[in-house]
Amino acid sequence: MKRILLLLTLLLILGSSSGQEVVDLKTFLDRSVNLATSKIQRTAPVTSLRGLGPLEKLELRSETDEFDFGRQEYTLRISPAGRAKIRAQKALAQHLAEKPDFKEEDLYCDLLTQAYGDWVDLFQIERELDILASLDSIHRDQETVLNRLTAQLDFEWGDLISLREARTELSLRAAELKGLQRRILRQNGLSVSVSLSFEGMVSLRQIAENITIDVDPPLDAEQTYKIATINRELAIERAEKGKILDFAQFRYRGPHDNPFAERFSLGVGFQLPNSNDRKLKAWELEVEEQLLQQEIALEELEDKRKIEQRLLELQEGVSQYLLMQETFLNEALALGDIAERLSRQDGFNPLSVLKIRERDQQNQLRLLDRYVDVLGDYLSLKASSGEICSMTSGELFP
Repeated sequence: MKRILLLLTLLLILGSSSGQEVVDLKTFLDRSVNLATSKIQRTAPVTSLRGLGPLEKLELRSETDEFDFGRQEYTLRISPAGRAKIRAQKALAQHLAEKPDFKEEDLYCDLLTQAYGDWVDLFQIERELDILASLDSIHRDQETVLNRLTAQLDFEWGDLISLREARTELSLRAAELKGLQRRILRQNGLSVSVSLSFEGMVSLRQIAENITIDVDPPLDAEQTYKIATINRELAIERAEKGKILDFAQFRYRGPHDNPFAERFSLGVGFQLPNSNDRKLKAWELEVEEQLLQQEIALEELEDKRKIEQRLLELQEGVSQYLLMQETFLNEALALGDIAERLSRQDGFNPLSVLKIRERDQQNQLRLLDRYVDVLGDYLSLKASSGEICSMTSGELFP
């Protein structure tokens, strides 16, 4: 009977664990970004401008002579647009209709960056909880040993009190981390019962080997679009400046009671490319373009400086981490040798060995903090360079 109950219990455990959802980085990014973007209220796309014909203006005028309607005068004036101007106007209209939603693009990049940051936080929380569990196990062993030594006359009760306080702090820290973990999971559209897979997290040595100093900032798409808009407006002004025929006119005057006496006249108007208004308009557009180009150049220079500064900080952070890792490894080897020699002695005090194990876990916590700090610098660098906007499938941590 006991065997049957044990078998049923194992089957229940295996069944519940096999049904637990496993979430990797790609799935996490998809859930997080899709959850946020699904709340965006998108407007209908702008329709293309239609009806740009060959006529710039069509006027019909009528005048009377001393209120004698028998001598009514009619004038039809046609102002052609010109092929060059029509092409320029259509190009501008199409350009405006296809304007990207720069705010939504920036929002998407920000959401993706935030999702990567949340993934790093979840990684840190899970690893820190593992280390805290190991530390708590060590503290319980230390507490057991100390309780056995309380009968000694020279027993230091302060050690037992300090140990109990340390266990309380670890418990509170673990509870805080679990609360933060639940909040991050929920705000990214995930159940708190999911299992996270952190396989393939990038090593800092990989970062050091793959990142170079030649990092250029991304082009400002919105500023580039503004310059393209100015160029299309300039094309219209230049086409207008090159137009010679201003209008063609047809005039008809009575008397209407005598067809042979009725008078018709045709007229044309020409324009010279010396309009001050058009010159001023074109000049204003050219100045606006130059100012935008200067602004873009200054922004690119500043972005380049910031990226290079962040890259140097990242490289220094990686170097410090690798140095700390090597130092702690050497210490662990030396302390491990000491622990082995202690364990061979008769009646050795296990508190010394437990102290060595505690020191190792504390070093792991320090390494974890430094590792996450460097990952944060790496994330900031990729965000500054604009590369992160295309890393939708977890390419940041290959």
